[in-house]
Amino acid sequence: MNIKALVELATIQENNPTVAEVLSYCDTVQVSHEAFFNQFSLEVARGFHEQRFTYDDWDAVMNHLFQIMTTAPFFGVEINTPEPAFSIFIAFDSGEYHHPDDLPHEIPVEKYTRPRLAEILKTHTY
Repeated sequence: MNIKALVELATIQENNPTVAEVLSYCDTVQVSHEAFFNQFSLEVARGFHEQRFTYDDWDAVMNHLFQIMTTAPFFGVEINTPEPAFSIFIAFDSGEYHHPDDLPHEIPVEKYTRPRLAEILKTHTY
């Protein structure tokens, strides 16, 4: 199974990868944890950019991925999470709420998430 298939499985069936599945995938494909999280996150960003699913779908996948990234088998809370995975998570997180300086009619996803992900996708490939 490739990254795109894993991301689609997580989004369509709400079947997010477990810690054990990520470890197994990295071992099988012989890719570092950092590379896995970056590739997975970039595929999520690409899927959102291409409007394959809703913001809420992609946001839920990224929240789950961040939860896994910050567990002990990977990066934990004391170690910096990889880039661009962390920036992609922050871009989705920024779309979850109105910020103090936002006007009432402004949509956080459109103001923060979409432009930031477009910028990330321009500079990162896998």
